[in-house]
Amino acid sequence: MAVHLIGLNPLNKKGELFVLRDTLWYPIWEYCQIIDPEIREIVKNARTETLLKINETLSSSLSENLKKQFKTGKVYQYEKQYNEKMEKLQREKGIEATFIYNNAYEQVVKVMLAVAKKKNHPILSALQVFPYTFSTTILLGFIEFLENCGGFQIT
Repeated sequence: MAVHLIGLNPLNKKGELFVLRDTLWYPIWEYCQIIDPEIREIVKNARTETLLKINETLSSSLSENLKKQFKTGKVYQYEKQYNEKMEKLQREKGIEATFIYNNAYEQVVKVMLAVAKKKNHPILSALQVFPYTFSTTILLGFIEFLENCGGFQIT
């Protein structure tokens, strides 16, 4: 499954469209909510929000906040911790990865995956093919989109 971000007032081609597989997008979007209080207030649950619009001002602010994370090195620490956590879940639970936002949600996911595993649910195959990963390389592409999109809509 893919997530499409459509630029509302793009300055150029780089701001027209940003498309990511959901397993790459959700970790990026969750990080945005962690570091940016305005985004966190607007988005209560990024996994279920569709047609959400982020205006140009907020888009620019988010871009600046993300660039600060690179300058301080915090984003690299987060990437390492997030991906290590995914690898640990893979080793412990025998799955490729899962989506983690906070400890309470992590417990819910563990229960859901245990039930899915017991019933041999198809979601297990999807997780093995498309593990959730946080990538600073993809985040840099997202920043470039933010700087050129004039606000965006998530579809």
